[in-house]
Amino acid sequence: MAADRARVLSARLRDAYGAVYASLCGSPPGPLKPWHHKWLVTVDLHDDLRDRLPGLRGSVLDVGCGRAPYRKWLSGASEYVGVDVESRPGIDRLIEPGEPWPLDDAYFDSILCTQVLEHDSRPDHTLSEISRVVRPGGTVLITVPFAYNEHALPHDYRRWSAAGAAGLVGERFRVEETRKQGRVGTLLGALWLNWIDHAVGRSPALQLLRALALPVWIAGCTVVNGLARVVDAMDRTGAFYLNVMIVARSPDRS
Repeated sequence: MAADRARVLSARLRDAYGAVYASLCGSPPGPLKPWHHKWLVTVDLHDDLRDRLPGLRGSVLDVGCGRAPYRKWLSGASEYVGVDVESRPGIDRLIEPGEPWPLDDAYFDSILCTQVLEHDSRPDHTLSEISRVVRPGGTVLITVPFAYNEHALPHDYRRWSAAGAAGLVGERFRVEETRKQGRVGTLLGALWLNWIDHAVGRSPALQLLRALALPVWIAGCTVVNGLARVVDAMDRTGAFYLNVMIVARSPDRS
């Protein structure tokens, strides 16, 4: 009974802390404040998506859309369809893993698939379905992580380097751009802050301490995030990064 009460108390504390933290710092995958502990995880991804998504035209398919956080940036789209394997607000079509999607061949002008394939046990099937439903000459924009901690378990299967992601996508599409997101400061800062958050979340006592010391945590995250970007400016190696963005085009099938 004592263990059950402790679990309930821990869950309530975590939920209350999460609500307060989100109100102060934002909540992923949406835009985050520079003092959020996951700001480094999303800042370059969001900058690239804000730059690219308004250029996607016509009917757009968002694969693994979740709660459709990027729909607001698709200002050039005439139609938006979000698909995912779990039913939730923002999803237009439910798809079954490993099964053909309930979508017409060569229908979509553009495909968006962000931070999804690492959670897909059959990425080849997903890319095959993307190839089937995009029109010839259509745009395909995919992002995947390269260096990141385990998350969304148990469905976290793999990571890709820039060359690996380009090779995977290039089996079916003509790759036009491969962009690395983040540098060594972003990589180290993101993993460090994620580790602290994960470690604290495993202990009810530490959760309470974090809640009481929230201003200190926010200040610490701000410092780490700022230093990380300074270190990024000194990194010219191109070998240390968080994510990869691939922009590709569906080949002419005639």
